[in-house]
Order: sequence, then structure tokens, then C-alpha cells
Amino acid sequence: MKGHQDEKGIDLDLWAQRNVQMDMRAKEHLLVAKRTPRHFNIPGEPWQLWVKDTKVTKNIFTVLYDAVHSTTSEDYWCSKFSWRQEESQSIDWKL
Repeated sequence: MKGHQDEKGIDLDLWAQRNVQMDMRAKEHLLVAKRTPRHFNIPGEPWQLWVKDTKVTKNIFTVLYDAVHSTTSEDYWCSKFSWRQEESQSIDWKL
């Protein structure tokens, strides 16, 4: 069977029509799968930690510290409480 028969404007038999439908469904699935993080459960794993769509498996303290003490995090809290820049600068972010 030749590929992309649906693009050639010919009448397709039932098998070819189903093949075209499955190709479209597979492409739709791949689009969703690429945007969706995969959260696989491992037997015996009590919980999972994810930061920016990446599962944290090592250097947990460093990864968490960097995430919490990022400028993105500071910007979030400043916008949440409508702090002005001088108010933000008076906060000891490292502490």
C-alpha cells in the first residue's frame, strides 16, 4: 500500500480509510503527549517532586533552594502582594 493515499484524491477502501483515521489519531496523541509531563508511579515510591516539568531525583536541597530563591519566585510574591520595588528590596530574600 502506498503512503499518503488520502492526499492523492483517490477513493479509499475501508482499510485505507481506517489507516488514515489512525494516522490522524496518532498525530493528535503525539501533540498532547509532547505537552504533557509524564508522571510515572514507581512501586514503593512514597511521593514525587517535580520542578518546571522535571522530576527531581537528586540534589533535592539544591534544586528546591534554586527554585524558591529564583527571580521568578520573587516576582511572583511581589505581584501577589502588589509590593513596590523599594518594598521588595527591603526583603532579605536569601534569609
